[in-house]
Amino acid sequence: MICGCCHCSSQRYMADLGRAWPVLFVCGGLLPMLLCMLWLIAIRYYVGVVTWLTFVLLNVFMILLTLYFYFKGMRNYCYSCDTICPVHIFTAILTWIVKIFTLFLATKRLLLLQSICQSGQVF
Repeated sequence: MICGCCHCSSQRYMADLGRAWPVLFVCGGLLPMLLCMLWLIAIRYYVGVVTWLTFVLLNVFMILLTLYFYFKGMRNYCYSCDTICPVHIFTAILTWIVKIFTLFLATKRLLLLQSICQSGQVF
């Protein structure tokens, strides 16, 4: 029986939490903590590889996300009229954000390369 009062719905929420606490504990606390510890250990012992891998994966992810929104926006674009849907506007804004972010990363990489060349040390 479904009742509309707040007391019944709060009891239902508490019962759901009581049944799902192991999943919440593992997925919300234990698993992220273990993954963070593994990431920190990987960073400590493989600094150069992890740094460049992070840069490459971040750029690949941003490019794929931009392409996803671009194609999703093109599918939702109305060709028969002169209106542009909000997804298309969001895609254009996201594209410019990715371009600026990529330019920023490229500048940082060039500065890092310059400092490595000046110091004469390699990772």
